[in-house]
Amino acid sequence: MTVVENLEMDAYTVADTARTRRTMEQIFAIVPHLAQRWRQAVGTMSDSEQ
Repeated sequence: MTVVENLEMDAYTVADTARTRRTMEQIFAIVPHLAQRWRQAVGTMSDSEQ
């Protein structure tokens, strides 16, 4: 799974898609290197990055 797929799984129960998008933007603002690697498979990241 990619970084975004993991975040989407976490947001699965949230019905408000705009809220989900804002939350993802907040996460990427806090952890900017994830925004650069959003398509990367999580399994290829180091343990600390996962």
